[in-house]
Amino acid sequence: LSQRSLEKWGKDMQIQAKKAVGDWDYDKIRHQKYYYISKLEKHYAEFDTLGGTQCIDTLKLQLGKHIGEMPYTATGILREQVKREGRKHEARKLFKRLCPDYHLYKIMHGTEEHLGIFHGGYVHGNREYIGSNLLCGVQGYDFKSSYPFIELCFRFPMTKFVELGKDVKPEYIIRNAKEHAFIFKFRVVNIRLKDGAFGMPPLQFSKTHTLNAVVDNGRIIGSMLLEGYFNEVDLMIINKYYTWDEANCFEVYTSKKGYLPKWYRDIVFNLFKDKCELDGVEGMEVNYILSKYKLNATYGLMVQAWDKKEFVEVYQRTEKNADNEYIENPDKKPEDIFNETINKRSTILPFQWGCWVTSYAMYNLFRLGECCKVWLYSDTDSVYGVGWNKAKVKRYNQRCIRMLKEAGYDGVEANGNIFYLGIAETKRADKYTEYKYQGAKRYCGRSLKDGKLHLTCAGVPKVAGADCLEDDIKNFKKGFIFDGKITGKKMHSFRIVEDIYVDKFGNETGDSIDLSPCDYKLDDIEYHSLEEYLSQLTTVGIDYADGEGYYYGNK
Repeated sequence: LSQRSLEKWGKDMQIQAKKAVGDWDYDKIRHQKYYYISKLEKHYAEFDTLGGTQCIDTLKLQLGKHIGEMPYTATGILREQVKREGRKHEARKLFKRLCPDYHLYKIMHGTEEHLGIFHGGYVHGNREYIGSNLLCGVQGYDFKSSYPFIELCFRFPMTKFVELGKDVKPEYIIRNAKEHAFIFKFRVVNIRLKDGAFGMPPLQFSKTHTLNAVVDNGRIIGSMLLEGYFNEVDLMIINKYYTWDEANCFEVYTSKKGYLPKWYRDIVFNLFKDKCELDGVEGMEVNYILSKYKLNATYGLMVQAWDKKEFVEVYQRTEKNADNEYIENPDKKPEDIFNETINKRSTILPFQWGCWVTSYAMYNLFRLGECCKVWLYSDTDSVYGVGWNKAKVKRYNQRCIRMLKEAGYDGVEANGNIFYLGIAETKRADKYTEYKYQGAKRYCGRSLKDGKLHLTCAGVPKVAGADCLEDDIKNFKKGFIFDGKITGKKMHSFRIVEDIYVDKFGNETGDSIDLSPCDYKLDDIEYHSLEEYLSQLTTVGIDYADGEGYYYGNK
């Protein structure tokens, strides 16, 4: 619901009983014979409970709800507003026209047999500079509300998808991508990065079937054979950065494009407007946080799974379910749950819109990446690089502003500034005199703003992790040990016992989890080159007879 820690939530909600960080001694061993709890620890326990309660009460009052009506998630805060506006504008009728069948939904969402066109954000580090010491003059740019901008200004599938054909050339799809959306299976032979393409491959290994692929930290440098489901936006990126010997598109579906409904786009824009106007206004802190909640949830509402698994409690034990307390409902197939979901009056946002949001976001990210001489690192809506072409960035931003106006929107004037969705921004804190990265979610830099090292490393706390480096960025390298006593990182050890027993302190003990301080060893990624891929090629091709399969050798 809060999308943040209790500590952060308490600060955002301006409550009195803020989390008493540091008052509880987690290293002290406690048992029935040791019952002493200090005043500080009592204060910690009391404020953990009070803090959570006050946060919920503050949000409850702001939303005008009773506790039983409160949403469970941040997305739920916005859902009611969207449903209410949707009813006024007959959104359910549009949904029924656009709703795909279960087969097409699986192609979009992904299953074990269908990898799906839906993908997350682009997180990657340029393999050519992994581990390089002291990259200087690095600057980062971030998009201003990337997903909301796309929802306002880009065009989405706005008619029901119809099957186009079993054998369509990629060039046809790219040529018609402006006016039409496409879903298709892309099958390609000997695909590889183009000469001179930077070290940021777009294709995701986990979303494709491949043969003899050379992979760079989850991204494909080259593959003898590749097959996966994509849309026309993905194909435009692939076409720009890869080349191949032979390719075709199968199971092609198409839809006409248009803007999202005006009532929905107005909600998105007004949430952005509220966020800008409430930022920093005394006494409006909770309203500001609420507007951020809602703005960030607009995309999430589009990508709710329509075939969520349903579980039931096991009352009668059999050999098959002897160890299970809950099992997947045997009386409901995924397609049954899908049909129940799409037939609910509250389901009004087509899943395909969310798929196109992430594809457009990746398209924009690669356009921004082209604005610097060397693109070093990205995480969803940010680009870090050197040699920025400020004129190209300016043209990119001007295009965003032009798209906003064409879509019927403008900038938001607040606190003496004008804020535009979608533009690429940078500030002094985004400039680094020293910068280094070891792969996705593992980077460190000395900010020009405060001269300090700032660390992002998955599994390591930011501030305590930076302290471990002792103000020397050269320490951020493969094999470096982040001291668990400094970072506070804990290792989970699972202890399984045959029978419950009573320990020496009189505690009944069974299966348990032990939390103990542990170190974190920094690693990096394996380096693979395009030359490595080219050295292993053999002759392959596509079998067009029935739109299925490959052949090997000369046919």
